[in-house]
Amino acid sequence: MPKNIKRKRRVPTIPEAVKVLRTRLGDTQQQFAQRLEVAISTAVRYESTRAPQKQALAKLYSLAVENRMYDVADMFRAAMLGQVGAEASQRLTDIEIGLELMEHDLEYGLIDQAKERRARLLKIVREMNPYSRAPRKTSEKEGDE
Repeated sequence: MPKNIKRKRRVPTIPEAVKVLRTRLGDTQQQFAQRLEVAISTAVRYESTRAPQKQALAKLYSLAVENRMYDVADMFRAAMLGQVGAEASQRLTDIEIGLELMEHDLEYGLIDQAKERRARLLKIVREMNPYSRAPRKTSEKEGDE
């Protein structure tokens, strides 16, 4: 190959993205499996032979976003979009924009505004992913609805 031709950068596979997420978190495969609430054999397969599907991808996406690993989150986002479609795409875009705005709020000391924005984002995440680690608030009114 001639020297003046640049090679395209290879896009990591989903199993590679899973491994990147785990290693950046500093988790062993066992710790990562516990974090995802799956068997260790499942977590190992996610990194090697079987890419995670819908719910697992949503969980991995949430974990990457919660830990500000947006480059890795983008890989899971792209895979999710291939599986779940345009509605999810819009929600993910809303989350990304909301996170950027929340960081801006915090940077300028707008704590109350950041808390309100965080609550809205957590609601979106919970609606998208019932397995999210996002805390759920319970109230007496929820049972009446």
